[in-house]
Amino acid sequence: SFAPSRYNLGLTNNKLNDAKSALADFRKTHDIDPLHEKAYMEEGRVLFSMKDWNGAVYAFNKAAGINSTNRAAFQELGSSYYQLNNYKEAEAAFRKSLALLPAGTDDPLTYYNLSTVLYEQGKADDALNYAKKAYDSQGALRDMNARANIVYNYALICDKTGKVDEAIAKYAEVLQLNPKHLKTQINLGVMYMGMTPPDTEMALSLFKKAYEQDNSSFEANNNLGSAYLSKKDYKNAILHFQNALKIDPKDNEVRINLAQAFASDGQYDNAKTTYMEALRQNPNAWDCYIELAKVCLALNDSGNAAKFLEFVKVKNPGYREPEIDSLLASIK
Repeated sequence: SFAPSRYNLGLTNNKLNDAKSALADFRKTHDIDPLHEKAYMEEGRVLFSMKDWNGAVYAFNKAAGINSTNRAAFQELGSSYYQLNNYKEAEAAFRKSLALLPAGTDDPLTYYNLSTVLYEQGKADDALNYAKKAYDSQGALRDMNARANIVYNYALICDKTGKVDEAIAKYAEVLQLNPKHLKTQINLGVMYMGMTPPDTEMALSLFKKAYEQDNSSFEANNNLGSAYLSKKDYKNAILHFQNALKIDPKDNEVRINLAQAFASDGQYDNAKTTYMEALRQNPNAWDCYIELAKVCLALNDSGNAAKFLEFVKVKNPGYREPEIDSLLASIK
């Protein structure tokens, strides 16, 4: 019944990786001493490691209730709320932590955490502000991976808010800190593909690096498919779209891109089968009907081509009308 020893036993069991016993000890500690702030903190950490986010929220709230100046309690409370997708409460907890920050000091990790929950709530300008604060103060961190994540977060929010040049520069910085940062390789590649004109070679180089690290990545395969399709390398485009579709069979956009690659490669039977499956998944994919009609024409099946084109005219009047009329005229 001696709270300090019970607490120390909890710490010891935790070191021995006996989380269940440690949890029981920490709970016994604050049963003995209801104001044992540290016991609630350690209970919250054990529960967080067990992915019991609700339990962690309760424990960190208790610690913060005992000591309203406990910055760590608010930081870890915010992280627990984040895991529950409760971004509003996470924001409040992170802001309370920052309000307790000693004058003249910075906390890049809490700036980073706050920026992420702000962005999730659609507060893009505020999110960008804190992402920039985290970026500007990242030098305080020795962990290169933590720094890379902070720079990536700033680059990502710049990317999403249309600050293209800044995003490209910061993504490049991430790769200096961590050359194997897969999400950066993919996002930066997408930005190069989005340029006018696209820098396909640079994009392809980045997507290949991402694929080499993780050939089961949906994003790496899908974007490789798009880059190869842009280069008219249809065989490789088909390969990577097929890979992406195996990873996520419900992604109809990939299925449509695969059908396009089949058609561009002259594999009209495969293109027809794939377009038909895309329409089964989404009967309102109007572009598919038109592209499928073109495939039918390539297969000398003018009857079905006309049927698909007429279907669009009836169900979605005016949609790509000049092109549909031109195709129908060529059939008649």
